[in-house]
Amino acid sequence: MVAAVAVYAGVLFYSYVAYLNPTWKYYGLTYREPGGAEIGAMAVLLFLAAIAMPLEMRTPSSLVVLMLFIVVYIPTVVITLILDVQRLERYGPSLAALAVAFVILCRTASIRRPAERTEGGLPGSLFANIILASWLMATAVLIFSYGSMMTFVDFTTDVQAVYDQRARGTEAGLIMSYLQTYYSAVMSPTLIALGLARGRMRWVLLGVFGCVVMYMIAAQRTVIFTPAVMLATHILLRSNRRSLRGTVGYVLGISPLIIGSLLIWQTGVAIASLPAVLLVFRSLSLPGLTFSQYYDVFSAEGFTWWSHVKGIGTLVPAPVNLAAEPMWPALGFIVGSRIYHNERLNANANLFSGDGVAAGGALGVLAIGVAAAVWLVILDSACRGWDRRFAVLVTVPTALALTNAHLFTTLTSFGGLFWLVLFHIYKPKPGGGFTGGR
Repeated sequence: MVAAVAVYAGVLFYSYVAYLNPTWKYYGLTYREPGGAEIGAMAVLLFLAAIAMPLEMRTPSSLVVLMLFIVVYIPTVVITLILDVQRLERYGPSLAALAVAFVILCRTASIRRPAERTEGGLPGSLFANIILASWLMATAVLIFSYGSMMTFVDFTTDVQAVYDQRARGTEAGLIMSYLQTYYSAVMSPTLIALGLARGRMRWVLLGVFGCVVMYMIAAQRTVIFTPAVMLATHILLRSNRRSLRGTVGYVLGISPLIIGSLLIWQTGVAIASLPAVLLVFRSLSLPGLTFSQYYDVFSAEGFTWWSHVKGIGTLVPAPVNLAAEPMWPALGFIVGSRIYHNERLNANANLFSGDGVAAGGALGVLAIGVAAAVWLVILDSACRGWDRRFAVLVTVPTALALTNAHLFTTLTSFGGLFWLVLFHIYKPKPGGGFTGGR
């Protein structure tokens, strides 16, 4: 794992110098050659997380930690320490807190629990029919409501078009917003997971179609990646080779994908830049960049102390500088306004940025790491009795959402609490039905 992380970090560093900084510097991806202190700090932070990482994907928690490791932790450490600013002086304490928080998550996911030794079952036909009926109704409502504005946004030509499409897709109010998120994070992925687990391709195709519909409405990149990540996870989990079931393969596998996307980008063909934009820029560099951006904005405006979270906001007042802010408590829009001077740009961020440094700097990062660890412990415990592969597969959208959304948002809107409650209350029976209770 240490060797795999070193390779991935090196490839990411190369892609930053060769592609991200020259192409997307205006987006905040500045560069200054790191000195000995930055390189040493980078090595220590990456090494600590690497030796703590679980080496097998045995539970949903190990999947969540793996996604955060690849998409958030490593890019954050590498990018933050090569920005053209006072890196260690400004971000050092928060990065140290991030390492501690991540080690806590890793150790949580590495604990062997009874759920891992229990032979569980797959949900039966009743469960599948309920999901399918819900998916069909939701599909009809979404296409009827958004059919006139559905389109494929081209990431290679105009980043602003992505945020404009996303804004149009979320203008219909709270109910439609929840319908969209549960359609893309629960209903469609569940059909894919059921289809893969039971070998029914038509369910997989329906789930993929749902992800395409949702992307055409809200231009969310995680929706596009969800089917591919679920398929890759399914293939690796079915493998009889322990090396393929391990997490090292995922960390190593991302490096050739980055190199390949950069080689395609260098051909100069317009459409050829799409893999580099989607993978290197949007999926890896932006989650890594938001850590410093959120710290810059909220260390100046005032840490939120989680007053931006519904419920907590009734007890904790908003920062004085933001209390009268029209965009409050939408932290992404506030960052978009302050960093990019664009009030329509929603700079979404992962849990360590949005619920971490924005909430309380280094202390906020530690606190949200502990909160996430508690959720993962409960989630793994609730999975007892369920088929391990199915439980891991349906957690993929939640894990992906955490790389670009706050923890509390992920729990309420992207299946985090839904699957925790369902796993706990219902257990598949050998005959295909359910048994309630524990």
